[in-house]
Amino acid sequence: MNGPEITLEVAPELRLFVPHDRRQGPTALTTDGASTLGHVIESLGVPLTEAGALLADGAPVARSHIPGPDEHIEVRAVDRPQEQLRDVLGRFTPSLAPWTRCTACNGTLAEADKDTVSDQLEHGTQQAYDVFAQCTGCARVYWRGAHHGHLETIVADAVREFGGTAA
Repeated sequence: MNGPEITLEVAPELRLFVPHDRRQGPTALTTDGASTLGHVIESLGVPLTEAGALLADGAPVARSHIPGPDEHIEVRAVDRPQEQLRDVLGRFTPSLAPWTRCTACNGTLAEADKDTVSDQLEHGTQQAYDVFAQCTGCARVYWRGAHHGHLETIVADAVREFGGTAA
């Protein structure tokens, strides 16, 4: 490429995505002079859903920013899962149908009788919970455990903001 040379620094949490020779800190990178910063970041292997704040010479810039000569670019990691969730839902606009799919295989969840799934449960879970769902694909068992209230709030907020079927 014959465009401007920039210095790029990727947050330590994101370095696993970039080529090994760019993992030690700031590195020089020649751009084509026309690609957006978002495109440059993705071309290095960092998914934009993992990228948080972008800085050019210390100032926040958008993913649409076209890097100029000698700019020092910092790519920070997404610092909050909620921010990442909003980014993914806003960008890809998936259809939301909470609590209907298996997190392991994406199979459909169906109501399950406690007696049918009891051999797959720890004793404490058997004692504390009565309502279960089971994946029709891989047979994984689900229940509304200790973190369900917190997860339900996150899901309800996402459905309210981005649409979908409430659970």
